[in-house]
Amino acid sequence: MKITWNLRWLCAEKGIWTAADLGRRFRETLGLELSAQTLSTMLKQKPKNLSLNMLLAFCVTLDCNPNDLLVVDTSITGKSVRRLREQIMRVNQVRAPRHVRGGRRVRKAPQPPATRI
Repeated sequence: MKITWNLRWLCAEKGIWTAADLGRRFRETLGLELSAQTLSTMLKQKPKNLSLNMLLAFCVTLDCNPNDLLVVDTSITGKSVRRLREQIMRVNQVRAPRHVRGGRRVRKAPQPPATRI
């Protein structure tokens, strides 16, 4: 599974070539002041985390849909499933169950039946 971030391509299609141009568009459209560094980074590479509010702000500013910004390749391989599971667990700070991590499960010894007096 792969997610492609198309912000650079979408901006070029709209005649926006620099982070400063994109920042100007955010100010004009939404009255938002975003740092040039943030916008420059988002133009150059896929963001690690993207809030739904930020996605909405890009969509309103660029007059597009989320599908225009994010293209998801849904072909799944075993390796991509493992990588996705690891990323989700890392972001949410969760550990995988022992059987997924490859650890051994320890079984408790059976308890003898209780005796009645």
